[in-house]
Amino acid sequence: MDRPPGFFTRISRYQDVLLVLVGLFLFALYVHERSWLVVISFTGLFLAALSLVIFFKNAKESISVFGSLRFTPGAIGFLITGILAGGILGVCYRYFFFDTKFPVSLTTFAIISPLIGITEELLFRGYLQGRIRPVNRVLAIVVAALSHTMYKFIVLRSLPDPSGIDFPFLITWTMIGGLIFGILRDLSDSVLPPSLAHGCFDVIVYGGFVSAPVWVWG
Repeated sequence: MDRPPGFFTRISRYQDVLLVLVGLFLFALYVHERSWLVVISFTGLFLAALSLVIFFKNAKESISVFGSLRFTPGAIGFLITGILAGGILGVCYRYFFFDTKFPVSLTTFAIISPLIGITEELLFRGYLQGRIRPVNRVLAIVVAALSHTMYKFIVLRSLPDPSGIDFPFLITWTMIGGLIFGILRDLSDSVLPPSLAHGCFDVIVYGGFVSAPVWVWG
């Protein structure tokens, strides 16, 4: 009789996930440095990117972690839900931080901002949640949301002067948004609906910005 895989054997199957997270957190921790320590940041980014490349190159059907979405009435419903969810979250966010519920005008950054949100969804709700989903669907949703929240927290906390940032609100908001996007990804079995949701959110929140917010780049 074959023995069930031990703890370290199970962990080794997901070593790419651990390496990606370590790389991302190192990048977030040192990205604002103005000394040689910034090298650690880009080393972490390289580690995360290399781990992803190796996984998608060697793992069979690795693209399946992003899910699939056939254009059925139900699938279209999930896409519409994603757009509505992102729009509602964006309006609510602006209600707390800005004077208007929508950007007064859309700058060039309005084109770039959804690409940032979509990239985050491909990474956290796509790759990360998709990798853990076979183990436990609820665990995958929570881990992806926690990882995304931790990444944002480290980026903001490592700023030279983070004193003006409302960390409890931002952490809570990022976690809630991550859970909503994660549930949407799980129910739709695709990363497309949460990607649309995050893209819509970013256009509404950051569409009037002339440059990327500090959590994107130092």
